[in-house]
Amino acid sequence: MDQQEDCPFVARLKPSSEYAHQTKPGVWFPVTFRYRYDDFFINGNQNTYRLKDVHLGVLLPDGKVLKL
Repeated sequence: MDQQEDCPFVARLKPSSEYAHQTKPGVWFPVTFRYRYDDFFINGNQNTYRLKDVHLGVLLPDGKVLKL
């Protein structure tokens, strides 16, 4: 039987980002998206990031992350 579940978006900071020090390397955190100033921003980890600063993923029901 196929089950459908919502899969939340997550992100992790790129090592090349000037904000990389704000989390441990490779740590995924839940995010939401915000559109303002004609651009998209990522809210998460108690901060706001540009798309260029993060890798995006989807948290699957089994706890694994599918990188987008």
